[in-house]
Amino acid sequence: SVVKVATCSVNDLVGETNAFGNAYFVDPTDGVYYWNGSSTSYVSGSPKGNLITQFHSRVWVSGAAVPLGNQLYGSKYLDGTVWATGINPTAPVQLTVGLQDNFDSINALYAYLDTLYVMKHYSIYLLAGFDQTNFQINYITAECGCVDQQSIQTFNHGLEFVSERGVEFFD
Repeated sequence: SVVKVATCSVNDLVGETNAFGNAYFVDPTDGVYYWNGSSTSYVSGSPKGNLITQFHSRVWVSGAAVPLGNQLYGSKYLDGTVWATGINPTAPVQLTVGLQDNFDSINALYAYLDTLYVMKHYSIYLLAGFDQTNFQINYITAECGCVDQQSIQTFNHGLEFVSERGVEFFD
């Protein structure tokens, strides 16, 4: 049998993560939608992109096209269907990673050991914290970045990934 979850453009890269009992998807055209096991629902007002992950009980989205390539969006705490930002600690959040330029956009997200690694083509940042009162984006390096999210693997208490220089090991 065939299960049709949703329809997206053949030109879009689609990301997927599992969170809160649902499979969440994101694409650059429609934004976030989810599969609850029996039906698909689009989330109006959600961010667009092609990167999605779950970290600290939120769904995180990035990978939008220029000029939004440096934006990282976090859903409401324990709810991947709410994206309108607010001031409460559990409200959705929008963060800018690095300079607000169009040179080096976010192209990989990877949650590992209580940290969300936010990787660009030429640099690496990390997101730490649990809510709006203590989220911090920390700059790690401009010596390398990740060229493909699919290349990131955990190995020997660290991360291995492919950069412009070749295979990198980061611990």
